[in-house]
Amino acid sequence: MWFDKKSSIVEPILELFHEWGKKVNPVKVVRCDNAGENKSLETRLKSNDWKIPATFEYTPRNTPQYNHLAELKIHLACNKGRSCMIRANVPMKYRFRCFVLFVEAAILLDRLVVVEIDGVTKTRIEHFGGELPKYAKHLRTTGETGVVTIKTKNWAVVKDRAVLCMMAGCCPQLEGDCYKMYDPLRDVYYETRDVIWFS
Repeated sequence: MWFDKKSSIVEPILELFHEWGKKVNPVKVVRCDNAGENKSLETRLKSNDWKIPATFEYTPRNTPQYNHLAELKIHLACNKGRSCMIRANVPMKYRFRCFVLFVEAAILLDRLVVVEIDGVTKTRIEHFGGELPKYAKHLRTTGETGVVTIKTKNWAVVKDRAVLCMMAGCCPQLEGDCYKMYDPLRDVYYETRDVIWFS
């Protein structure tokens, strides 16, 4: 998840923990530094509104070695997103605009990596307790070019009916064949299945 301010993380994280508790696995331990937003998260977690019985383990600030697995995962996700942009030949002036989309795409793909844990071989998302997401059957190359229809019902006759975009990720909340298609010239992305691919 991406947030404009650190203080904005509390409620979305609580909703995520609640969903995991209902559908997958309950959160038992939260390890983080003792920043203000994390203290607020603990307070809300234990409030009467949520009552999620998780234990907080606080690490000293500026010591990533105490939480190295999460820190490395963030670093690797950013590197993978950057690699996808390089592979897609995204010009530097557009990389700052679409960095978040490409990192999110890398994270979604990372969930599909097959790993062995305790002798069981599954994707990471299946080990976590989930099912294979719908997008797993409709994968495309990140950065792939496609034409996206943007015409709506009352569209003016002289306006463009479609735009050239690049595939910048999947839409896990939608059907598997829906994609995030990024238009760098307008700096917008469309969540759509209405794409004509160039290849």
